[in-house]
Amino acid sequence: MALALPAAAAERLAAWGRGVVRGLPGRARALPADTLHMTLVFIGERPAREVDTIAAACSIASAWPRISLSPGEPVWLPPRRPRVLAIELSDPAGALCALQAALAARLAAAGVISDAGRPFRPHVSVARTRGTAPRRPARRPPADAASESRAATVPAPALEPFEADAVALLRSLPGAGGPRYLPLATFALTGP
Repeated sequence: MALALPAAAAERLAAWGRGVVRGLPGRARALPADTLHMTLVFIGERPAREVDTIAAACSIASAWPRISLSPGEPVWLPPRRPRVLAIELSDPAGALCALQAALAARLAAAGVISDAGRPFRPHVSVARTRGTAPRRPARRPPADAASESRAATVPAPALEPFEADAVALLRSLPGAGGPRYLPLATFALTGP
């Protein structure tokens, strides 16, 4: 399950990623705007016959209102062997974390996922590297000259806040240029 990004916000994030990738050491590639989303609950591989059950569990998203998000700092993920450059998203009202927790609980109750209590870190992946990227947070400068080769600094994006208005159940389709995502069900955030 993923929070769908408005097209304008996805394009701004993708443009920022394309600009940053040019300055990164090694082989990095920016992700296209049409693939950007924020994963709320990773479901993994499931049989096609379960799509209706998963969609029914996720239909509670329609009870949520639109969610205001602010792009934050760049961060390398995962922390131990980073390969993804992401932008953290903040939700001052807390609606995003509440939605994520509700979706995870419903999916766990339906037997789709086993752990509804996994830590949630709101972010959008904007670039991927081959091999391991810097271990330090993307924006923090290196502590000393010796660590400079391990840590590529990345400027924070100057992006405006945006409103997310939908959640989608996505199917990942592997491909030579990276995965594409096919929406299997979409739920508009139309709650009060």
